Amino acid sequence: MIISKQNGKLVLVRQDEHMIHAGEITQRWGNDFVAKPDPNDAVVMAIGNHDVGWTEIDDLLPFDHEKSRPVNFLDVDLKQHVDFYGKGYQQIVEQNKYAGLLLGMHWIGLYTSRFGYDPTFTYKAPAELKPFMHQTISEQEKKWVDIKQEIWNFNQSRREFEDNIWLHYELFQIMDRLSLFICLNDLNAKSKVELGPVRFTKDGDYHFLSVESNGNGEISVDPFPFDREFEVSVPLRRIPDVNYSSEKHYRESFISTPIEILKAKLVRKRN
Repeated sequence: MIISKQNGKLVLVRQDEHMIHAGEITQRWGNDFVAKPDPNDAVVMAIGNHDVGWTEIDDLLPFDHEKSRPVNFLDVDLKQHVDFYGKGYQQIVEQNKYAGLLLGMHWIGLYTSRFGYDPTFTYKAPAELKPFMHQTISEQEKKWVDIKQEIWNFNQSRREFEDNIWLHYELFQIMDRLSLFICLNDLNAKSKVELGPVRFTKDGDYHFLSVESNGNGEISVDPFPFDREFEVSVPLRRIPDVNYSSEKHYRESFISTPIEILKAKLVRKRN
């Protein structure tokens, strides 16, 4: 569950709703100077299903009894995180090898500072779990060798093939973080983040996207990488920002709270 504090409430967005949201944004990526992903369907599939492993967990409404609070997505048990993310990855890789590969890289990147792409973030492993995490990372990376060999098109060089994968991995991170920015922020207030780096074409330079909530439900993105300005939405619940007396108390509050639809319009920066 993605949880933020806004205006005296806890705002909760399910992970599987966030992933659908990210996939819908990805469908609009590309214009006259920004190349659409190739293969586009597989990239959209990967991003639009990247948190499928969270569905069962979010259904359970995990609760921290010591803190008397619902569990935020960054605070889940690490071994549990490996287990359910791995199941989601396996589900997608069986449907589409390329989508599964990208999802797997996204998953393992969460434990490795996104392979150095984003050194500001990683799930930190306590000392007693480091051998387990090293084994998990190593085992998955070895599996990718076979997947890559299976899907490599010999009409392109291996270097071009690998570079295309990393191009799509970079886009994956931007789409994930852009959706999270929308899910975690009050869109009636102004806020800003810089996302990147990302390439607009395979041989192009790296760019950073300036993403800004304008305080009116509009999110300006500069430079604008989409085919048009468009609106996206994501369901959420707003529950009291209190210490809950029990898991039952939290569950009742969550279930009794009506679902709201958060709408955001992605637009070009106005001069």
